[in-house]
Amino acid sequence: RGRRGARNALANCGVAVACAVLAVVTPFAGAFTAAFAAALGAAFADTAESEVGQLTARRPRMITTFKTALPGADGAISAPGTAAGVIAAGATTLLAFALGMVGGAAALFVWAAAFVGTVTDSLVGALAPRIGNELTNVICTLVAALLALLLV
Repeated sequence: RGRRGARNALANCGVAVACAVLAVVTPFAGAFTAAFAAALGAAFADTAESEVGQLTARRPRMITTFKTALPGADGAISAPGTAAGVIAAGATTLLAFALGMVGGAAALFVWAAAFVGTVTDSLVGALAPRIGNELTNVICTLVAALLALLLV
């Protein structure tokens, strides 16, 4: 009923926490810090997309077929929801930049990685809706973190 519990929090933040730990215990602090920011950005963007997308008056479309779907359906996307995701990923990246966690071009890569994570979330939701929201969120944040590691 809209409540988010510990499983949801772990699914959205687990990858980011792992990246934060790896930033401290490995010699690759910069890369894992960027991955941390991308994972959090993806989680924030995914949540923003879902919440804003459900409020829009127009019916969303499935990311795989572009056929209309019910608001809140796994894999459903909308222009307002997608815009909210781009803004949320950007806001997270801007905060990471302001805090000195990422700099210059790396910030753009983190932003892109966070957004690609949310696109992956929608694709997985559309193609494998039975795996559930928590696993989809883990995949979303993991893809964002891995992409940031590759790009930064």
